[in-house]
Amino acid sequence: MTRASDTDWGAGIRARSQALLSADDEAEALYREAIERLGRTRVRPQLARAHLVYGEWLRRGNRRADARRELLQAFEMFADMGMEAFSRRAQRELAATGEKVRMPAVERLHDLTNQERRSPGSHATD
Repeated sequence: MTRASDTDWGAGIRARSQALLSADDEAEALYREAIERLGRTRVRPQLARAHLVYGEWLRRGNRRADARRELLQAFEMFADMGMEAFSRRAQRELAATGEKVRMPAVERLHDLTNQERRSPGSHATD
């Protein structure tokens, strides 16, 4: 299916999928290709997933510094998009490399008290 689209998105998804199934000596080039191709698209969640799985692969190969770079990129992208489950997954992987990151504080309407919802500075009722 990805071959039929002949786009960076299709080629990036294909490269990422092949990397997940490849032997270690082939996987790295495929992960990098996936990131490069998906980076030329506007499909940010797929690019973030490519950084995540590449970072996980690097961590399993005991390449902690390289893994941190990819995992931090994934973590920040997922956090910015509000994809909390993937953010937490990247956070756990970062912790496994010795890196400590905290989830950004996101103010949500359901987390506010009634008083906070009515305060003049709140845009919750706008």
